[in-house]
Amino acid sequence: MESSQALPESLNTCSLVRKTCQRVYSQMLKKEVPNIKLNESKIHDFIHHLSDKVSKDGVAFEPWAKYHIDPNAYPLEAVLSYTFVVDAMNFCFWPGNPAGNFEYEHMTKNLAKILHSNPECFSAEMLSAMTPEWLKQFVFNNLEFALLEERARIVREVGIVIHTFYKGSFVKYLSNVNWDAVKLVRQIAMDFTGFRDEAIYNGEQIFFYKRAQILVADLYGALSERTNPKDGQQTEPFKNLEQLTMFADYRVPQTLRLVGIMEYSPVLSAKIDPFDTVSHDNELPYSSVEEVEIRAATVVAVQMIMDEISKEGTPQALKEQVKYAFQVDWLLWQMGESRLSELLPHHKVHSIFY
Repeated sequence: MESSQALPESLNTCSLVRKTCQRVYSQMLKKEVPNIKLNESKIHDFIHHLSDKVSKDGVAFEPWAKYHIDPNAYPLEAVLSYTFVVDAMNFCFWPGNPAGNFEYEHMTKNLAKILHSNPECFSAEMLSAMTPEWLKQFVFNNLEFALLEERARIVREVGIVIHTFYKGSFVKYLSNVNWDAVKLVRQIAMDFTGFRDEAIYNGEQIFFYKRAQILVADLYGALSERTNPKDGQQTEPFKNLEQLTMFADYRVPQTLRLVGIMEYSPVLSAKIDPFDTVSHDNELPYSSVEEVEIRAATVVAVQMIMDEISKEGTPQALKEQVKYAFQVDWLLWQMGESRLSELLPHHKVHSIFY
């Protein structure tokens, strides 16, 4: 059983994400013309916007079940397995999908249908035999979707680890880290190569762990809505959720640009904004300087928002409703989805990490 002691700072993966992203941003600002600057006055404006929203109608986070399954309707093991599978494949929805007619929610709804009709498909043993052909037919609507081989490999890896080392039980996997969010992120990154979201910047290792962290947040979302489970099986509450960072991908920087917090240089804007969906001429290579800087600046920006919320003088209602960095991520994502026509194009990366 995993020790209940806190991880040393040097092993705290969430802390490593914050520190290394801050280092990237600080180094970038030393350039004659930084690719990105964060506008602190716009952060204050955003906090005022959130405060007004809280005072009028409160902050509404979309229910986890809206895009997934009713977590009360299935056994705990099935809920956890489903969530692991979702986030094992939660990346790169744009190549091979030029019309944009297959998105994240289509994948999750197809997985939900499979779980409802044949729950055994989500057993660790079955997952360990996953094939790209099966995913293409039953999950991705027979589309020539990007990275199907990789999606199948990562699902297999999840199944093999859980089947081999945890007696096929996702519940045992979470119990092994004592339902500690930080330890779970670290365990996921250690156990599953497909979740090791790291990069190199100026010769230094940079950490993001986007999908490892979003998996933990999704598990939290599912279990927090599991108030009256049909199987009667309850779980411990997650510990240390406040240490998770936001999930560095593409929609949040779009929204941060929309509200003026994130400002791109003319050179970076010229690479991102006229994105050609056919030729992909402006696609950023994974771990390129610009790509790392966009993701790192996004992590720093959301942390700055959280630091501002925590200050004395911020309305208590806002502090109570927005406790975690990933909740700011959710709010910015929801804002972006509701204002799609106003958004500038986002950077696109052919990668398994987002």
